[in-house]
Amino acid sequence: MSATNQSLPQDTKPPAYTVPETTTSASFDPDQKYQPVQLAASGLAKIQPCIYRMERDNLLGNSRFVLQTGAPEGVAGPSSAAAPEGVDPDAKYPIDEPSTGFIQPPPAFFVKRQGFRPYALYEGREPPKEHADEGKLLDMSDEGWIKTDSYYTEAGGLARTARMYKMKDDDKNRNSWFSSNRTLEDFQGNKYKLDTTVLMNNLTITNLSDNSTVATFKRPIAGVAHQGTLEIQQPITVEFLHLLLGACYIKYLTDQRRRAWRHSAGGGGGTSGG
Repeated sequence: MSATNQSLPQDTKPPAYTVPETTTSASFDPDQKYQPVQLAASGLAKIQPCIYRMERDNLLGNSRFVLQTGAPEGVAGPSSAAAPEGVDPDAKYPIDEPSTGFIQPPPAFFVKRQGFRPYALYEGREPPKEHADEGKLLDMSDEGWIKTDSYYTEAGGLARTARMYKMKDDDKNRNSWFSSNRTLEDFQGNKYKLDTTVLMNNLTITNLSDNSTVATFKRPIAGVAHQGTLEIQQPITVEFLHLLLGACYIKYLTDQRRRAWRHSAGGGGGTSGG
């Protein structure tokens, strides 16, 4: 009888079969430059203060936000906010920084015009070419020349909607008919003030619950491609980062229109907002 056909002794049991352990999780994509962070994907993870440059992509109303190195002047933040060397700038997930409790801000976002007025915010330097919804974060409406409100709807998941609108308050300058100052109400109902300066058309985003400055958007003195610089002054969630980028872009368009109107023959030289 051959060795392969010999039976085991009666007092000997075959070894129990065990499933071998794997070193990668089910959610890990080996083609990615780094492993997805579940907390970041939910939008609840926080990023440190950082800077995004907004630049024009073409004349069709498309723009992109690109992460810059360093933190806003006078604000504590990471020594280098730009993506570490070797990281794909188009990757879809932030880099985990467990030592600090924060995640790395995504390297870039893209704003694409979808039709006559609606816009969409995507993660990455370019929107997908084949599947329009791939990588989409927000669907955004624009004010246009007549309306004074805009809406921001999550592209997936809960599909919640945030709103930016002209809200009456005790400040007469913010209530004036020619003002482009706005109030942003996020997905949880928190409110922020977005006010534009008269001379440089710079934007300040203020948390109305504690009057702290969340971010500023500074317009360049000159330039064609460079549209502005968003300086995030305090830690925020990834979820709010998406909303902040979308609201800043729509507010930029609003201020552009009000500025053009003020300098036209019928503008009358307004003195506040826009």
